[in-house]
Amino acid sequence: MFKRKLIAIPILILLSLTLVSLHVNIGPPSVKAEWSRFGAWDTIRQLLGRPHTWTGTQTFDTVDINGGTIDGTTIGASSETTGKFTTVDTGEGANELFDMDQNVDTGASPDFAAITEGSNAVPNSTDNLSFFAATTSLQFKGVLSDETGSGLAVFATSPALVTPTLGVAAATALNIPINTLTDEATIDIDFALSNNHEVTLTDNRTYTFSNIPDGAKITLLQTQDGGGTNVPVWPATAKFPGGVTPTPSAAGGALDIYTWISDGTNLYLVGFAADVK
Repeated sequence: MFKRKLIAIPILILLSLTLVSLHVNIGPPSVKAEWSRFGAWDTIRQLLGRPHTWTGTQTFDTVDINGGTIDGTTIGASSETTGKFTTVDTGEGANELFDMDQNVDTGASPDFAAITEGSNAVPNSTDNLSFFAATTSLQFKGVLSDETGSGLAVFATSPALVTPTLGVAAATALNIPINTLTDEATIDIDFALSNNHEVTLTDNRTYTFSNIPDGAKITLLQTQDGGGTNVPVWPATAKFPGGVTPTPSAAGGALDIYTWISDGTNLYLVGFAADVK
């Protein structure tokens, strides 16, 4: 009896030493049913205080996460209809960004240094087009739609051009239509309408000038009616050589042509052609 006890003691010691040094290496389960065997190894790990290692890669159909964090990110509710990442570190603080349905959460207030579509920066409501680098007029023209019709790009009612360089315009672009004046007791010649004017006098008339331009060539075609002998009266802003008013043609239907140069205040007569036929 004593010998049996002596033999059993070394066997128990050897078994204990073997279990203490035991390190279990379990390969990846091939099917879901094989996961049940891990419970036994968990029991061994708890008893021996030794870890076990799972090797290889296992693909999961579903993962049930009811809480906790992943890399500092809090995981919300477990329901697929309500679950969301409640915080995401964007570098500007934690912000709620996306629900599980991939819509942007209306309660979110993310602060990004830049938002991009592919490799292109996207402007926001604060920066608008100033978000982009400087754009040339040719590049800007390229992204505008048809510039005729009702879709005109208007930058100012009266844009100021500072020392513009103008090319040579076609002759038809420089033609100024003749404005027909209304024959009445006082005839106002408005140079904002045109630099060229015409009128047929049916009686003695008084002229007035308005909106005299600076540095313009002014032309007036004055025709007598059938009776002729109608005499015009000129304003003080009409200047004549030697201060002498030229005598108009008296014949019925006669055409006289007056030519002036303006300085913004006065008109200076530089040409008079009587009874042009």
